[in-house]
Amino acid sequence: MTNSYNFIEDITALSQTITIKDRIIQLWRPPSFKNPNEDGSIEMVVTKFKPPLSIVLLEDFLTSVRCEDDISIQVHGFKFASFDDILSNKLGDKFLIDVIVRVVGYSSVESSLNDNKETKKLIMELEDAEKKSLKCTLWDKYAQNAFNFLSESNTGPLFLIIRNAKIKEWGEVVTLSNSLFCTCLSFNGDYDELKAFKSRFMVQIPVSDDHGSAS
Repeated sequence: MTNSYNFIEDITALSQTITIKDRIIQLWRPPSFKNPNEDGSIEMVVTKFKPPLSIVLLEDFLTSVRCEDDISIQVHGFKFASFDDILSNKLGDKFLIDVIVRVVGYSSVESSLNDNKETKKLIMELEDAEKKSLKCTLWDKYAQNAFNFLSESNTGPLFLIIRNAKIKEWGEVVTLSNSLFCTCLSFNGDYDELKAFKSRFMVQIPVSDDHGSAS
């Protein structure tokens, strides 16, 4: 029997029962609003749809999830936003985006207290393949984890994929930031896309000797 799957664009607030097939690229459990010590739901991002679809599974409802392998669905589902589109406000701020960048600078972690709760902040200076610059502000655990990696790294140039970043606009200044739960940072990760991006920064240095020259 052939399974019948719903298309995302056909799903509305009036849809009662739906069936979709896709690859989950990220999964997390945000805390319950009533009790922060308990999980309130299971949330995930799937790959096939652009922008990627975020799905929330509530424990009070009957939802069935079946695992199977389908190589026709891409593994990572990256769709990188360009700095030109981000800085020109072409993308707006309603959807989370992916970016692939080189980290050219970062601040120390700044801590502050607000209502007896500690908030941490770190600012990174990012660069794309066209040497355009953009700042990214990371908060709390994202700030501390990024600083720990950046300050301890001695592997040379640092390249980064940020998945599910938020576009923030303050006046005429456009920056990036992490989302509350689902942003993912991959420094120097083993992705084909990141390897190709790194290669665009390789510098050819000409050398010569008595036998000829090369670069």
